[in-house]
Amino acid sequence: MENKIAMPGSGSVIRCSQDGTVLEVLYDALEVTDDCLKGQLFTHIADQGSHSKAQLFFSELREKEVIFDWEINIPAGGKPTSYRFGGVRIRKEYLIIIARTNHEVTKLIQDFTLMGNEQANTIRWVLKENTKLQSFTERDSVQYDEISRLNNELVNLQRELSKKNVELGELNRLKDRFLGIAAHDLRNPLGNLLILSDFLKEGSENLTESQVGHVSQIHSISTFMLNLVNDLLDLSSIESGHIDLQLGLYNYSEVVEKNIELNRMLARKKQIDILFDSEVQTVSLHFDRAKIEQVINNLLTNAVKYSMPETEIRVQIQKEPGAIKTSVTDQGLGIAAGEIDLVFKPFQKTSTRSTSEEKSVGLGLYIVKRVIEAHKGKIRVESEPGKGTRFSFSLPEKFE
Repeated sequence: MENKIAMPGSGSVIRCSQDGTVLEVLYDALEVTDDCLKGQLFTHIADQGSHSKAQLFFSELREKEVIFDWEINIPAGGKPTSYRFGGVRIRKEYLIIIARTNHEVTKLIQDFTLMGNEQANTIRWVLKENTKLQSFTERDSVQYDEISRLNNELVNLQRELSKKNVELGELNRLKDRFLGIAAHDLRNPLGNLLILSDFLKEGSENLTESQVGHVSQIHSISTFMLNLVNDLLDLSSIESGHIDLQLGLYNYSEVVEKNIELNRMLARKKQIDILFDSEVQTVSLHFDRAKIEQVINNLLTNAVKYSMPETEIRVQIQKEPGAIKTSVTDQGLGIAAGEIDLVFKPFQKTSTRSTSEEKSVGLGLYIVKRVIEAHKGKIRVESEPGKGTRFSFSLPEKFE
């Protein structure tokens, strides 16, 4: 092709390579291009917001070899201005025609054919097929515009969703703060109520049978409420993303055995024996003693709660590669197979009912799981309805 073709009419013609690099600005009556464009990708002519559409235009041109009636914005006079684009492949290169209207694009190509050069026959064929090609490109343009519209809607929805997520996060933080304050304010009076009910139970010889029943009920309710408040405080801490571990080096089997002794009194009331079997007598682990004791006590009280009288609960400590495994196995009612996934979810309860009508809100095992995970350990449950349940958790020998 010859440099700087002299043609009448308004428009611009650019010659590009197969990858879209500008080889030459052949004609620029619109004054929207300059020699600086040479050697750059064709898409640099487009406004920043129209780069993707310019890329799609050139991809379509390479695929179909001839396209018309594309609308792309070009920065002109300091602001984006809409122009019509067309294109045609000639040999291994591409001509890109830019004008203000589709008619001007077609006119510019017609002027090009009058030059009588070797590309004229190709251009004439293009013009003959123009009507058919425009129907295809118009359809493609409509599809592109629809995709652009849907994409804009999606961007707006994502922006709105992000805004709602921020608002939801703030509300969640306010909820956690309120929950923490409420639980703190309730824990002390409930603790005092429990102490007073213990005191009354110890002096029950001076009470009537009816009064003893009332004191026992007060003690039971205050115990449940205090446990609930403690669970809510733990939940608030967990949901805020902070589990503050106070790590220390302790003899793990000794800690487990001590907490078994504390739970034997509760078990004896239902004539349940708690058996302890440990493969290791002395094993030092790094863990938060208060939280691991909470885990052990929760698993033991659950085992007692769902076990029938005159049965056994077995606690075992076993050594595994790089970890110490603890299991609590009962001979209770078991959990239905379809409900196993519920046990570690907050406020979720299975259809299994406690054998002595003990109350639960479904937070204990969720807290247990999160505490074990905070120690970089794992917990699992196995159960068979009518035969019992085994909860097992492992703690790493080296906590790093």
